[in-house]
Amino acid sequence: MDMVTCVESNGVRLCHLQYRAGRIEPCRETDCPFWEEGGAALPGGCVLQRLDLDLDATPSLVHALLQVRRGLAQAVTTEDEREARSLFYRLVPAAREDD
Repeated sequence: MDMVTCVESNGVRLCHLQYRAGRIEPCRETDCPFWEEGGAALPGGCVLQRLDLDLDATPSLVHALLQVRRGLAQAVTTEDEREARSLFYRLVPAAREDD
């Protein structure tokens, strides 16, 4: 798989997922459901970048992940969140290993 580095424009970090969908959007960082907080070993960052997904080769996955992100961001109940996370893990099984 092709490791994608963080995309920046004029010093602003861009959303990895939106960029792969052909759109320019600043990275939401901690306001994004796909953001992982940093710790002693790693700084904060996008889980999708850390998983090294080849999103350029799978545009349908990009759009499905955007739907998952929207579902997670709009989740009102724990059931809403569980359903969105379940879809995420079906789309990206490798993410479960890191969870």
